[in-house]
Amino acid sequence: VFETYKNVTQEIRDQLNAKAEAVQIILTGIDNDIYSTVDACPNACEMWKAIEQLKQGESINVEDLETNLFWEFGKFTSLDGESLESYYLRFYKMMKELTRNQCKVTNHQVNVQFLLQLQPEW
Repeated sequence: VFETYKNVTQEIRDQLNAKAEAVQIILTGIDNDIYSTVDACPNACEMWKAIEQLKQGESINVEDLETNLFWEFGKFTSLDGESLESYYLRFYKMMKELTRNQCKVTNHQVNVQFLLQLQPEW
């Protein structure tokens, strides 16, 4: 006998509905790289390990970004022949990037960094 959705038990229908909902959530809620990784896993245990590795890589990338942003902040300086307005705009953009990435810098650090790099003629 050929089974269709209509002639299977309610328990099987519930399982099919749950699987369909899970697939829909996966397809709409995650990036393609995560989906491809999970789709290639033979079982739930392997999926979990793969997701943990992806998340670990993500946190490493965040740490690298923070390190780079703090390094840029520490080495920020004015350029020869640059106007005060240009210097301020570059500094402002850098500070916005730090803030956007939730990198914390004290007001004192910001003020000192900005003032120490001013050109004498300003």
